[in-house]
Amino acid sequence: KQIREFPLFLYHMMEQDFKHKVPLGLLGRFSLERDKEHKGTLSLKQAGSVFIVDCIRMYLLENQLDGVTTIERLDRLVEAKVFNADTAEHIKAAFEAFTFLRLRNEIHMIDQGEFPSHYLDPYALTKNEQDLLKEGFRAANKLQDSARRHFNVG
Repeated sequence: KQIREFPLFLYHMMEQDFKHKVPLGLLGRFSLERDKEHKGTLSLKQAGSVFIVDCIRMYLLENQLDGVTTIERLDRLVEAKVFNADTAEHIKAAFEAFTFLRLRNEIHMIDQGEFPSHYLDPYALTKNEQDLLKEGFRAANKLQDSARRHFNVG
């Protein structure tokens, strides 16, 4: 009810997410961090999964639907005909790819005695994993563009 009374709430919630760009250049190369601490890596969390989670939450709130996990929320949005099944499956696949690569990276870091991080060097991945990551970022980018138009941000 409050969201209907204050529709700018969703606009302001999404505005912050739209400041983050998908880390893919025009030629399909990864755009890597330049700051000293994370130089040569990218954040699977900030560049991919967080945006998907936040965006799906906003669509859920707008439509007064419930769901606990991102996957469950996507299912509710398909049931409500907010997303078609193919779009939802594409978003799910991207989210699952980000989650898989992130967790595997964190486990590897722990095994090496390092502090786990959501930053990784995408060029250390296999070619197939790089392609999977790129496809995930493309899906996140499409979702970002669609949500930007839908919520009239920017």
